[in-house]
Amino acid sequence: MKSHNINVFFALLHRDILLLKRKLWSKLIDGLFMCFIIVTTTGYLLPALGMPADMIGPMFVNIFFNIFFMFGFSLAVNMINEIKYKGRLYYLLTLPVNKFWVFASYITTFMIEATIIIAPLLILGLFILQNKIVFVQPHPILFILIYLASLLFFGIFMLFFSVHYTYNWFLDNVWSRRLSPMFSFGSTFFIWQQAFAITPLLAYAMLCNPLTYICEGLRFGFIGGNKFINGWLCLIAIVSFTMTTMFFLNTSIKKRLDPV
Repeated sequence: MKSHNINVFFALLHRDILLLKRKLWSKLIDGLFMCFIIVTTTGYLLPALGMPADMIGPMFVNIFFNIFFMFGFSLAVNMINEIKYKGRLYYLLTLPVNKFWVFASYITTFMIEATIIIAPLLILGLFILQNKIVFVQPHPILFILIYLASLLFFGIFMLFFSVHYTYNWFLDNVWSRRLSPMFSFGSTFFIWQQAFAITPLLAYAMLCNPLTYICEGLRFGFIGGNKFINGWLCLIAIVSFTMTTMFFLNTSIKKRLDPV
């Protein structure tokens, strides 16, 4: 039965990859446009307006986080529309396979698509800005681990929102009441140590936000040094939040899509 589940998962993933291949050039062009915008703003315009040179790296890394967030929200919107209008998901749930593998195919496709968008920025953008980014002690392997763990978290986290909340509540409230506070107080626009130096109480509260560990962990792995939260601690925190969210997602799936 387990091998059957895996076979169905790879069959679903194969289908999604074939569909994604049709949009490959479009996705790469989107990535190139984003690369141009980000390189221009973080490497040239913001420093010209007074941003310190040592902030170019953290701001550049933030774009990975922003893309995770943007594509994760798009995944959630697509999923909640499938639930509302009885779309493809309901057909997949009739297959003789554990529901975990159905949702795993959605998450894996999301991770692949986000990586395609990020590739031009990571390769071409880094090549252009390599002399502007202040690298201290990069940890490439740790960066890759945090990158993958962050993508996995966003996929599970956004799917949880789309399954847990009703269609109308999601559209009316999820951004203002859930995502916006997490985004704004997740070390997105600043370094956590800077927040701690100004308001320690708020900084400690931010440690309850998984997005803080994603931002700080990506920065630590990409740049290194002691200005960020230790990357290994961030990785442990991200994995812990992911496992917790997976539990709640599984519970919501049973209540919403399998009430029997």
